[in-house]
Amino acid sequence: MKAKKILLIIICILIIIIAIWAIREFVVCHDFGLNKSNPMSKEEVLNLLKKGSEYPNYYCTYTDDSNSKYEIYVKDNTYTFNLDGELMMWENYNTNESIMIFRTKDNTIAGISNDAHKEEYSQIHLSYTPITTDEYKYLGEKEQDGRQVIYIETNDNGFIEKYVIDKETGLIVNKINYYKRFLIFTVKSESKKDIKLDVVTDENVARPDLSSYTVVESE
Repeated sequence: MKAKKILLIIICILIIIIAIWAIREFVVCHDFGLNKSNPMSKEEVLNLLKKGSEYPNYYCTYTDDSNSKYEIYVKDNTYTFNLDGELMMWENYNTNESIMIFRTKDNTIAGISNDAHKEEYSQIHLSYTPITTDEYKYLGEKEQDGRQVIYIETNDNGFIEKYVIDKETGLIVNKINYYKRFLIFTVKSESKKDIKLDVVTDENVARPDLSSYTVVESE
Protein backbone atom coordinates (compact mmCIF):
# COMPACT_ATOMS: atom_id res chain seq x y z
CA MET A 1 0.00 0.00 0.00
CA LYS A 2 2.80 2.35 0.93
CA ALA A 3 4.67 1.53 -2.29
CA LYS A 4 1.57 2.32 -4.39
CA LYS A 5 1.20 5.65 -2.62
CA ILE A 6 4.82 6.55 -3.30
CA LEU A 7 4.42 5.52 -6.94
CA LEU A 8 1.31 7.69 -7.25
CA ILE A 9 3.16 10.67 -5.78
CA ILE A 10 6.04 10.15 -8.23
CA ILE A 11 3.62 9.95 -11.17
CA CYS A 12 1.88 13.16 -10.05
CA ILE A 13 5.23 14.95 -9.75
CA LEU A 14 6.22 13.78 -13.24
CA ILE A 15 2.89 14.97 -14.67
CA ILE A 16 3.38 18.40 -13.05
CA ILE A 17 6.95 18.64 -14.40
CA ILE A 18 5.82 17.69 -17.91
CA ALA A 19 2.95 20.20 -17.72
CA ILE A 20 5.32 22.98 -16.62
CA TRP A 21 7.74 22.05 -19.43
CA ALA A 22 4.94 22.07 -22.03
CA ILE A 23 3.62 25.46 -20.86
CA ARG A 24 7.13 26.92 -20.90
CA GLU A 25 7.80 25.62 -24.43
CA PHE A 26 4.50 27.09 -25.64
CA VAL A 27 5.24 30.51 -24.11
CA VAL A 28 8.81 30.60 -25.48
CA CYS A 29 7.82 29.64 -29.04
CA HIS A 30 4.46 31.38 -29.35
CA ASP A 31 3.96 34.94 -30.57
CA PHE A 32 0.93 36.42 -28.84
CA GLY A 33 -1.55 38.96 -30.16
CA LEU A 34 -0.92 38.52 -33.88
CA ASN A 35 -3.62 39.43 -36.39
CA LYS A 36 -3.58 36.96 -39.28
CA SER A 37 -6.44 38.45 -41.30
CA ASN A 38 -4.22 40.16 -43.89
CA PRO A 39 -1.50 37.65 -44.90
CA MET A 40 1.46 38.63 -47.07
CA SER A 41 3.12 36.37 -49.63
CA LYS A 42 6.85 35.74 -49.73
CA GLU A 43 7.17 38.06 -52.75
CA GLU A 44 5.33 40.87 -50.95
CA VAL A 45 7.59 40.52 -47.91
CA LEU A 46 10.73 40.51 -50.06
CA ASN A 47 9.56 43.71 -51.76
CA LEU A 48 8.96 45.24 -48.34
CA LEU A 49 12.44 44.21 -47.16
CA LYS A 50 13.99 45.67 -50.32
CA LYS A 51 12.27 48.95 -49.44
CA GLY A 52 13.89 48.71 -46.00
CA SER A 53 17.34 48.12 -47.51
CA GLU A 54 16.91 51.39 -49.42
CA TYR A 55 15.60 53.47 -46.50
CA PRO A 56 17.85 56.57 -46.60
CA ASN A 57 18.18 57.74 -43.00
CA TYR A 58 17.95 55.88 -39.68
CA TYR A 59 19.80 55.12 -36.46
CA CYS A 60 19.77 51.59 -35.05
CA THR A 61 21.06 50.23 -31.76
CA TYR A 62 20.85 46.82 -30.12
CA THR A 63 22.58 44.72 -27.47
CA ASP A 64 23.66 41.13 -28.02
CA ASP A 65 23.62 38.20 -25.59
CA SER A 66 27.02 39.24 -24.19
CA ASN A 67 25.74 42.80 -23.49
CA SER A 68 27.87 44.34 -26.25
CA LYS A 69 26.18 47.46 -27.64
CA TYR A 70 25.97 47.96 -31.39
CA GLU A 71 25.18 51.30 -33.02
CA ILE A 72 24.55 51.83 -36.73
CA TYR A 73 24.11 55.21 -38.44
CA VAL A 74 22.72 55.15 -41.99
CA LYS A 75 22.39 58.14 -44.30
CA ASP A 76 22.32 58.41 -48.09
CA ASN A 77 24.10 55.10 -48.82
CA THR A 78 26.77 55.70 -46.17
CA TYR A 79 26.92 54.04 -42.78
CA THR A 80 28.95 54.02 -39.58
CA PHE A 81 29.09 50.95 -37.36
CA ASN A 82 30.17 51.27 -33.71
CA LEU A 83 30.68 48.57 -31.09
CA ASP A 84 30.62 49.62 -27.44
CA GLY A 85 31.21 53.23 -28.46
CA GLU A 86 34.21 52.52 -30.69
CA LEU A 87 34.30 52.68 -34.49
CA MET A 88 34.37 49.25 -36.14
CA MET A 89 33.41 49.94 -39.75
CA TRP A 90 32.54 52.75 -42.14
CA GLU A 91 31.25 52.25 -45.67
CA ASN A 92 30.23 54.56 -48.48
CA TYR A 93 28.32 52.81 -51.23
CA ASN A 94 28.43 55.95 -53.38
CA THR A 95 32.23 55.77 -53.66
CA ASN A 96 32.59 52.03 -52.85
CA GLU A 97 35.06 52.86 -50.09
CA SER A 98 35.13 50.71 -46.96
CA ILE A 99 37.13 51.17 -43.75
CA MET A 100 37.42 48.38 -41.18
CA ILE A 101 39.06 48.88 -37.81
CA PHE A 102 41.21 46.17 -36.20
CA ARG A 103 42.47 46.59 -32.65
CA THR A 104 45.44 44.77 -31.22
CA LYS A 105 47.18 45.12 -27.88
CA ASP A 106 49.71 47.59 -29.29
CA ASN A 107 48.08 49.10 -32.32
CA THR A 108 44.87 50.15 -34.06
CA ILE A 109 44.73 49.39 -37.76
CA ALA A 110 42.41 50.89 -40.37
CA GLY A 111 42.02 48.65 -43.40
CA ILE A 112 40.81 50.51 -46.49
CA SER A 113 39.30 48.90 -49.57
CA ASN A 114 37.40 50.20 -52.59
CA ASP A 115 35.03 47.35 -53.28
CA ALA A 116 32.16 48.14 -50.88
CA HIS A 117 28.77 47.26 -52.29
CA LYS A 118 25.32 46.50 -51.02
CA GLU A 119 24.68 42.80 -50.73
CA GLU A 120 21.48 41.41 -52.18
CA TYR A 121 18.86 40.36 -49.61
CA SER A 122 20.60 42.30 -46.85
CA GLN A 123 20.05 45.35 -44.67
CA ILE A 124 23.47 46.70 -43.59
CA HIS A 125 25.06 43.24 -43.34
CA LEU A 126 21.95 41.68 -41.77
CA SER A 127 21.10 38.98 -44.26
CA TYR A 128 17.54 37.88 -44.91
CA THR A 129 18.54 35.34 -47.57
CA PRO A 130 16.78 32.47 -45.69
CA ILE A 131 13.45 34.04 -46.66
CA THR A 132 14.32 33.41 -50.31
CA THR A 133 15.50 29.82 -49.85
CA ASP A 134 13.78 28.24 -46.84
CA GLU A 135 10.20 27.25 -46.13
CA TYR A 136 8.23 30.46 -45.57
CA LYS A 137 5.31 31.16 -43.25
CA TYR A 138 3.45 34.38 -42.55
CA LEU A 139 2.58 34.57 -38.85
CA GLY A 140 0.61 37.82 -38.57
CA GLU A 141 0.94 41.45 -37.57
CA LYS A 142 0.45 43.62 -34.51
CA GLU A 143 1.27 47.00 -33.04
CA GLN A 144 4.60 47.01 -31.23
CA ASP A 145 6.33 50.02 -29.67
CA GLY A 146 3.85 52.30 -31.41
CA ARG A 147 4.43 50.88 -34.92
CA GLN A 148 2.77 48.18 -36.98
CA VAL A 149 5.03 45.16 -37.54
CA ILE A 150 4.68 41.81 -39.28
CA TYR A 151 6.05 38.46 -38.12
CA ILE A 152 7.30 35.84 -40.55
CA GLU A 153 9.00 32.49 -40.04
CA THR A 154 11.55 30.50 -42.04
CA ASN A 155 12.20 26.81 -41.54
CA ASP A 156 15.33 25.06 -42.80
CA ASN A 157 14.86 21.39 -41.89
CA GLY A 158 13.77 22.25 -38.36
CA PHE A 159 16.05 25.28 -37.88
CA ILE A 160 13.56 28.08 -37.30
CA GLU A 161 14.16 31.82 -37.60
CA LYS A 162 11.61 34.59 -37.19
CA TYR A 163 11.82 38.10 -38.57
CA VAL A 164 9.90 41.07 -37.20
CA ILE A 165 9.57 43.75 -39.89
CA ASP A 166 8.29 47.31 -39.69
CA LYS A 167 5.32 47.31 -42.07
CA GLU A 168 5.79 50.92 -43.19
CA THR A 169 9.56 51.16 -43.70
CA GLY A 170 10.48 47.52 -44.34
CA LEU A 171 13.26 47.65 -41.75
CA ILE A 172 13.96 44.50 -39.73
CA VAL A 173 13.40 45.40 -36.08
CA ASN A 174 14.02 41.95 -34.59
CA LYS A 175 15.44 38.60 -35.60
CA ILE A 176 14.60 35.60 -33.43
CA ASN A 177 16.45 32.28 -33.35
CA TYR A 178 15.66 29.14 -31.40
CA TYR A 179 18.00 26.42 -30.21
CA LYS A 180 17.81 23.49 -27.80
CA ARG A 181 19.52 23.35 -24.41
CA PHE A 182 20.02 19.92 -22.83
CA LEU A 183 18.06 18.57 -25.86
CA ILE A 184 14.65 19.36 -24.34
CA PHE A 185 14.55 23.07 -23.46
CA THR A 186 13.97 25.60 -26.23
CA VAL A 187 15.99 28.80 -25.84
CA LYS A 188 14.94 32.00 -27.59
CA SER A 189 17.66 34.37 -28.82
CA GLU A 190 16.62 37.83 -30.03
CA SER A 191 18.34 40.73 -31.78
CA LYS A 192 15.77 43.39 -30.98
CA LYS A 193 16.67 46.77 -32.45
CA ASP A 194 15.77 50.25 -31.30
CA ILE A 195 15.37 52.23 -34.53
CA LYS A 196 14.97 55.99 -34.89
CA LEU A 197 14.02 57.31 -38.32
CA ASP A 198 15.40 60.41 -40.07
CA VAL A 199 17.71 61.50 -37.22
CA VAL A 200 21.17 60.84 -38.70
CA THR A 201 23.30 63.85 -39.66
CA ASP A 202 26.18 64.17 -42.14
CA GLU A 203 28.53 64.32 -39.15
CA ASN A 204 27.35 60.90 -37.94
CA VAL A 205 28.43 59.26 -41.21
CA ALA A 206 31.42 61.46 -42.09
CA ARG A 207 34.56 59.65 -43.20
CA PRO A 208 36.56 58.98 -40.02
CA ASP A 209 39.80 60.78 -39.26
CA LEU A 210 42.51 58.13 -39.60
CA SER A 211 45.44 60.24 -38.46
CA SER A 212 45.87 58.20 -35.27
CA TYR A 213 45.52 54.82 -37.04
CA THR A 214 47.95 52.60 -38.87
CA VAL A 215 46.45 52.65 -42.35
CA VAL A 216 46.60 49.60 -44.63
CA GLU A 217 45.16 49.93 -48.12
CA SER A 218 44.15 46.90 -50.15
CA GLU A 219 45.50 46.59 -53.66
